[in-house]
Amino acid sequence: MQPLPSGTDCPIVFISRVGYTEIGLIGEKILRFTKMEKSPMRWLRVFTVVSIVVSGLALSSSAVIIARSGGVIWGSAADESSNAPGPQGVTFDRLLSGDKVGQHKAPPLSQVAVEISVSSQESLFTAALADYFPVSWTVLDAGGGNVSAVDDKTSRIEWPIGNITAGETVIRQYSLVTPQRTIPPTKYWLRSELSYDGGSASSSPWMVIVGDPNETHYFHAADVVVGSTTYNTVNSLGPVGVLDELSGSGDRRSYTTMADGNGVSIFVSNQVPAGKQWDLEGNWTFDIYFASSPQEDLDTRIVRMYRIGQEGNATLINTETEGSSPSMGSYPSYNLRSWTESIPAGTTIGPGERFGVEFRLEPDDDCTMYIGFDSATQSSRADMVYIQEEAPANAREAHFRIGEDPPLNAMMWHNSADNRTGGIGRSQNFRVRFQVYNNGASAKSWLPQLEYRALGGNW
Repeated sequence: MQPLPSGTDCPIVFISRVGYTEIGLIGEKILRFTKMEKSPMRWLRVFTVVSIVVSGLALSSSAVIIARSGGVIWGSAADESSNAPGPQGVTFDRLLSGDKVGQHKAPPLSQVAVEISVSSQESLFTAALADYFPVSWTVLDAGGGNVSAVDDKTSRIEWPIGNITAGETVIRQYSLVTPQRTIPPTKYWLRSELSYDGGSASSSPWMVIVGDPNETHYFHAADVVVGSTTYNTVNSLGPVGVLDELSGSGDRRSYTTMADGNGVSIFVSNQVPAGKQWDLEGNWTFDIYFASSPQEDLDTRIVRMYRIGQEGNATLINTETEGSSPSMGSYPSYNLRSWTESIPAGTTIGPGERFGVEFRLEPDDDCTMYIGFDSATQSSRADMVYIQEEAPANAREAHFRIGEDPPLNAMMWHNSADNRTGGIGRSQNFRVRFQVYNNGASAKSWLPQLEYRALGGNW
């Protein structure tokens, strides 16, 4: 067993274990290992590769032996791209500073001082520390490092370190200028990497938002037709100056959907740009002007949020209900009411989509209710949180097989949704499979389904 070549980087990641069998990855390769053993050397692993599949091609069986002793990586590789895992106990940290700069937020076109640090519980040799940042961020002071382009989206600064003793902390500092603010704000990602003789280690991505993520959007009477459906609009443009109103007659026994004179109740945003997605998570503060005739208190208000597809369909993605008893203005006079709604994590919309907002109200007693908007004195609005980030390039198929299974286009669904399938008795085995498929060419409505089979045989 010999030291592995310097500069090779191919960590092993285990994803499953059954008995003495390990399923894992070496680089892009899928491997099945058997019989993991230990020896006097630290972290020795002896694997027999019983199968390797690369793009459907099976390679011959071979052995991979990896160990570490005194900070030196030893091993015999299945092929020239194999390597040992990184050292134990490598720790990264990052500190951002500057005028109005937070750890995950920075103003546009502003200087940001970046300090990165790394420490290791083991001695490392011929080390170099690099930090990766978006190419749209300008280097003001490289801090003695070498700046280079990684690709059209990423740059990096690298500092040669030399040897690192166990427990030592290495610190490097540099400064950047943030890019122009986007609307909505954009999430950017930074990360550090430590390379050394025998391998490398990377930090977790560090997210920074440039600009104030709370954007004030005003509700407008101007219509927009999405597909064949007409909506009102909500955007960052100020009120046009002419009062418009939503109205609805209700009582305390039911909720009323507020709509304009044409029956339009949903305000929609601009489209998400191509290749982007908007993350809507956060606290949205609403400032809305209410009135009623006769004057009554507002017992309950509901804000409903929708995903508006390019075909115009509205899909409900979040509902926030708040009970309160503020007095509405005596129509035609309006009272301003403010409150905050929390949009949960994972609320996102994709390229070409829009978000929509709708109001439902329940008064304390019978009355006609009004929401005033689009004028200087009734400028109903919301401080909305939505962050723009890169959307996935496409939706890829992940198809895991146990036993025999046909291609996706050969699958058959035996019953429509909500219909029962009989004939499966107690203590009888059955098989289940699940598929979701989108070739990524365009947005699609996905219909996940479960299919089961009571008897053996092919699907």
